[in-house]
Amino acid sequence: AANRESGNYVMRLLAKIPGNIILTADLIEVAARNKEKGEDIIKLLLNSDNVQIADGSVAAIAKWYDVEILKLLVGRRGDDVRVTDEVVKAAAGKSKSGEVVMMLLLNHLGDNSRITEKMVRIIAGSFHHMVMALLLDRRGDDVMITEEVVREAARNSESGTEVMKLLLGRRGDYVRITEEMVRIIAGSFHHMVMELLLNRQGDN
Repeated sequence: AANRESGNYVMRLLAKIPGNIILTADLIEVAARNKEKGEDIIKLLLNSDNVQIADGSVAAIAKWYDVEILKLLVGRRGDDVRVTDEVVKAAAGKSKSGEVVMMLLLNHLGDNSRITEKMVRIIAGSFHHMVMALLLDRRGDDVMITEEVVREAARNSESGTEVMKLLLGRRGDYVRITEEMVRIIAGSFHHMVMELLLNRQGDN
């Protein structure tokens, strides 16, 4: 796939081979390093009916490619797209387009994607609060507020307070308050977050 001159031609031939080609994370990385033709090769593979999406490939595409490729991925292979911790981590590493990537993926979140505490931590600490809002809209019942989630939100200098207001406003009835959690909120957030925490707990 790294052969700049013949890459597209070779991949067209491969796409016609009976049986499936496995699109792995390694193959995606190799294509990404082909600056001239790599994106065309990935587009060709995603458009082929003979290509199977392997575990780890969605995270690799999120890491190496732009939103256009991800739109093609979810458009053509939506049923194969599983959002995992590694996918969210890869999106968080994209300084310019990470939030757009996450919004796209969450809008296509399927039942095959499991919401983990680590995933919530990464979103709380790395993205604009609108990403957390969308996660809550899509799978709010699976989102739990833990000490680590609060700690990561505290590191989010741009949206941490809004993230906490969303989490407590939507999931505050299900949070188990710990001393450490109160310490983090007292030392890191606007007083409205503490007020919201106290009000939600007072309702119980």
